[in-house]
Amino acid sequence: MKKLFLSICLVASFATAQAELPALTENVFTKNTTLVNGAIGIGTLANSTTFGQHFGMEWGIVDGWLDNRASLGVGFSIDNVACGNYVEFMYGTYDYYYPIYGKNLADGDRHNSWEQVNKGHREGVGSTWATVSQDNLAFMANCSFHYQFIDKLDTYFTLGFGFAVNFRSYDYWGTEGFEEKSYESTSDTKHPRKWSYNDYDHVVWNKNGSNGTGASFAMTSTVGARYYFTDNWAAKAELGMIGGAFPTWGTGLSVLTLGVTYRFK
Repeated sequence: MKKLFLSICLVASFATAQAELPALTENVFTKNTTLVNGAIGIGTLANSTTFGQHFGMEWGIVDGWLDNRASLGVGFSIDNVACGNYVEFMYGTYDYYYPIYGKNLADGDRHNSWEQVNKGHREGVGSTWATVSQDNLAFMANCSFHYQFIDKLDTYFTLGFGFAVNFRSYDYWGTEGFEEKSYESTSDTKHPRKWSYNDYDHVVWNKNGSNGTGASFAMTSTVGARYYFTDNWAAKAELGMIGGAFPTWGTGLSVLTLGVTYRFK
C-alpha cells in the first residue's frame, strides 16, 4: 500500500510539473529527425586522464509522448578513448626447456655439424615495471529517450551496447629475476657443447602483459542536453559512462563530453 501511495505521488508530481512547464513553439527532436554528433571527452584510468573522441548518428522513430514533449530515437556511435600512459608493477613466471647441442668429433664427424644431444630446464619468477599505453575503440548501437522542457533545449538519456577493440603496448624497465646466457665449449676438442637461453622470452605475465590487442564488451549510459543556437546547429554536453570498453586489463571510458550536433529536419 505504501509503495502504491508513493507511485501515485510521483505520477501526480510529474503531471503537476508538466502543467507548469512553458508551452513549446517547436519540438526539437521528432520522428524522422536525423542528428549527426561529434564530441570530445575526458575520463580517468589508473590515475591517468583519458581523452575521448566521439562520432554518432541518431534518427527519431517515435514522438508525441507525454504531452507531446517526449520522443524516442535510435542510432549508433563510435568512440575512441586514448587512455594515456600509466605505470604498472608486474611479475611473471617462466618454466621451459632449452636444447643443448653437441658434436662427436671423436667418432670422426666429417660434416662438423651440431645436433641436439640433451636439454636443460629453467624455472623461476621475475618482475618488472612497465609504462603502459592503452587505447579503446568502441562501436555501439544506441537508443535514446528525449524530453523537452523548454524551447531549443533537448534533454535525453542514452543507453547503448556493442563491442570494442582494445590496443595496449608496454615499455618495460626495472626488470629483475630473468637471466640470459649463451655457452659454447672451447676446451673439449672431442665432444664440444653449446646452448643458450633467455628467461625473458618465455615469461607469462600476471596481468596480461603479452596481450597487445583484444576485443571486449562495450556499453554507454549517459544523460545529456543539447541547446540549438540555430535551426540546425546545437551545442551538447553528456555525463555518464561514455564509450565504456571493458577489457580484462582495465576499463577505459570518458565520463564527460562536450561537442556539437547538426540536425536534419
